[in-house]
Amino acid sequence: MVRNREFNQLWNLQDQNNKINNVGEYNRYGKKKGRWDIMYCKDGDEEYIQNGGGSYNNEQDRITRKIGDWIELVDESRWIGQIINLGQYNEVGIKAGIWVKMDLDKNKKLDEIKYIN
Repeated sequence: MVRNREFNQLWNLQDQNNKINNVGEYNRYGKKKGRWDIMYCKDGDEEYIQNGGGSYNNEQDRITRKIGDWIELVDESRWIGQIINLGQYNEVGIKAGIWVKMDLDKNKKLDEIKYIN
């Protein structure tokens, strides 16, 4: 079983030099498990701050799912600021309940979606 923390760069924005990284652990099959944090570093800053993340099931098999509370970056946040989605995944890894889309730079709610399972 792999226990070391990984620091994987997801995006390196050449236009703004912003960086977004994913930090967490893998199981013995190379699948994400446990807590994963999304780290963000703005242009000009030297330190990363956590602005998202959540948990994966801890099953020691080849299938892993997001579970519980999550804060996810929206792809468009690479260009227009820190846009996130906040919500929950149910026990089988499906979005459930109300998910809120927020602009962190403006501290403004942009949208809300209700998932019915």
